[in-house]
Amino acid sequence: MRVWLTPTGGTVFDGLRLAVINAGVLIAGFVLLGFLSLLDRLADWLLPVSLLFPAFFVLLIVAAAGLWVSHRYAEMHAQAARARAVAVKPDLFAIIGALPYVVLAVMLLGSGMLSLFLAMVTFSGSRFVDALGQIGYGALFTALSAGVIYVVRMATD
Repeated sequence: MRVWLTPTGGTVFDGLRLAVINAGVLIAGFVLLGFLSLLDRLADWLLPVSLLFPAFFVLLIVAAAGLWVSHRYAEMHAQAARARAVAVKPDLFAIIGALPYVVLAVMLLGSGMLSLFLAMVTFSGSRFVDALGQIGYGALFTALSAGVIYVVRMATD
C-alpha cells in the first residue's frame, strides 16, 4: 500500500494519489462524525443541554489533517519530480489533489440551494435554517478546497 501511495513525480497520477488520500481523510472524518454524534446523543440523554457540535469539530479536524497531509505529499511530489527532471506543474497537481473537497463542497452547496428554494416555497422556517447550515458547510469546504490548492502550490514551488 505504501509503495502505491509513494509519489513518482508524474503530475496527474500523483494528483490522483493525493485525491485518494484526501478522500480517505474525508471518510475517516465521517467515521469520526458518527462516533461524536453518538457521544452527543449520550450527553443529551444524560444532560438536557447540548454540549457538542460534532460536525463543526470534525470539519476542523478534517481541515487540519487535509492541509497537513496535502502539504507533506506535495513536498514529496516536488522532490520526486525534480529527481526525474520533470516539470512540477503545481496548478494541475493541486486541483486534482483537492477534488474530493471540491466535489463535497459542490454537493453541499447544491443541496443547500435546493433546500433553500424548497424552504421559501413552503414557508418552512426549519427547512430554511437547515438550508443555511448546508450552505455554510458547503462554503467551509469550498474554503478548505482553496486552502488545499494554496498549500499544495506553496509546497511545490
